[in-house]
Amino acid sequence: MGATKFSPEVLDYRTWPQVDGNMLPEPIKARFIRLKAAIEARCDGVKASVIFTEYQVGRSSIKYYLDRSTAIHHDGRLWGYRALVKNCRQKEYTRKKVSEVVEGSDGYGLSGSFSQMLRGHPKVVSLIMSAMPHPSVTTLKEAGLNLAGLHSRMLEQLRTDGVTAVQYPFCTAAAGYVALTQYVKKIIETGYRGGAKALYGDSALDGLQSGTGKTGVMRPVAPFEITCYDEQMLPFIGTLVIEVDGKEHDVPISRGYLCLLVDCKTFAILGYSVVMSVRFRALDLLTAYESFINPWSPLTLTIPKLEYKPGAGLPSGVVPQAQGRRICVINVDNHLTHLANSVIGHLRRRTGAIIRFGAIRRWISRTAVEGIFAQLQKRGFIRMPSTTGSGPTDPAVDDPVGKAVKFRIRMADMVQIIDVLVANHNVRPRKSLMTKQPNECIAFEMSDSRRLSVVPKFSSELQADPRIAVEIITAVVRGSIAKGRHPYIQIDDGKYTNDILNESWAMIGKKLTVHIRGDFRKVRVFLPDGTEFGVLGVIGFWGNSFHTREMRKEINRLDREQVLNKREGDPVPIYMDHLSTQALLQAGKKRPKITREAGKLANHLHAGGTLSRGYVADEFAGEEPTSNNPKSRGRRDYFHAYKESK
Repeated sequence: MGATKFSPEVLDYRTWPQVDGNMLPEPIKARFIRLKAAIEARCDGVKASVIFTEYQVGRSSIKYYLDRSTAIHHDGRLWGYRALVKNCRQKEYTRKKVSEVVEGSDGYGLSGSFSQMLRGHPKVVSLIMSAMPHPSVTTLKEAGLNLAGLHSRMLEQLRTDGVTAVQYPFCTAAAGYVALTQYVKKIIETGYRGGAKALYGDSALDGLQSGTGKTGVMRPVAPFEITCYDEQMLPFIGTLVIEVDGKEHDVPISRGYLCLLVDCKTFAILGYSVVMSVRFRALDLLTAYESFINPWSPLTLTIPKLEYKPGAGLPSGVVPQAQGRRICVINVDNHLTHLANSVIGHLRRRTGAIIRFGAIRRWISRTAVEGIFAQLQKRGFIRMPSTTGSGPTDPAVDDPVGKAVKFRIRMADMVQIIDVLVANHNVRPRKSLMTKQPNECIAFEMSDSRRLSVVPKFSSELQADPRIAVEIITAVVRGSIAKGRHPYIQIDDGKYTNDILNESWAMIGKKLTVHIRGDFRKVRVFLPDGTEFGVLGVIGFWGNSFHTREMRKEINRLDREQVLNKREGDPVPIYMDHLSTQALLQAGKKRPKITREAGKLANHLHAGGTLSRGYVADEFAGEEPTSNNPKSRGRRDYFHAYKESK
């Protein structure tokens, strides 16, 4: 037999996996060296007779060991020199003898019986695998992996298949339970993600995304080339101040979101936005991007000992070299808000940025922003008394809603803390940057003498008026000269016009592009050719008080449901009083709880820039709310009051 049946690539023993012979015992080491030299000589074309004379390895032995060395290992490579080590088993043991009870053995002598049973009962294999479906398969199954229940179903299936009491696994004391657990463990150790998820949960799959040793194809070379964006629910509870008859009440509000835009090269926070509502929107991504363009300025801090570190802030405000720079790529997840037309359409056209969507549950593509969320939580959020921690089992979590009300942890103050944490993060030295600060790295990389950037800067016009965090819709000009109706556009039950549109009768029936930003009492409109037509103001009662489009939609919904009557006066104060009343009704209870109304009220105050002042209710339609900190009544006080009542 020759080595001609193998390809030259296979016989190239220089590429085979090696074995350190010095780690082998002396007798086994000598045997390994002799077989290794014989196999190498045969691969080089030396005759079998010469090999036998020099190494005392016969023709049949050469064929046997050459076949073993060129076999495929389960890791995908050749066995190579690993197959020459004594007692090396290439194939698993396959039992052929029938597995029946041996008197007095209690399972002894039944090696390989479980695998033999699975080969004879494919329905049992399907039963086991159905309990561990792959994460990509959507199916209805029992939560987690109940091995005891799976074992019971396995035995029931075997009884159905006709397995008797003297056959395996019924002939053992544990009825094959230990073998089942070892089989499941072996499946997980082979890298099957379905088993890992069923036994250890989603956190195991999240951790498996990192530490693979693979390097991404797209890696940033300079700042702003690749960024990532994500949202995280704020891990604490805050309160909103509602004043009734000169008395302040702290009402707990729902947890908002912190939205971060992070540079993947320097790990600097480029922009952010804070959301008070129960869900985030596409507009929050646009707001975070716009904060990257608008020069950052520090807030006026009212909390004692809270301060910015020297040089702290977003790059747009403290790094002159970063002002006006563009972002090339933004990595986001596949949330529906990121698929909005304002993101994949308006943001891309306006800024030229590439939106790259990551795979589902693929947080590793946004590891920079995910890591910063964890850092901010450890440095500030988790240290608050009203923290929600990492979950219900976190020992730091102890009645966060009650503590938020008791210690008056107001959301207006939390906004200051968030801004300080974000600003100070950019001047904190990082080991990955050789102990340099993110802002320092950006200033160095963006210096004029450092490198020539092929990405142009934003124009001065765009920097002065970004117009990124806007909601864009299309409206048709209505009106009729025959009926005496001046031209106008209608959006959400509100009519908009100005002096120019009032007399532009030829525009009736034409479509205008409307930009909505902040105060919904005024909108900016553009003609189909892109030229600006002007700013239109709303007509009627909608023009009295500041409100957003979200607030108007809520008022219209409550009006349709006959909860409010928006035509009784100014609908905005009526709506705000309605929210404050519902929030105070819950706050007046002994154990206050979070309500949607309190969250909506806080969101509207935050949009109008009046969150720090709270809300002053004109009236309270209900019982007078109790104190935020009611006096505790023990057993003695309770029974004393009971005796007095008698």
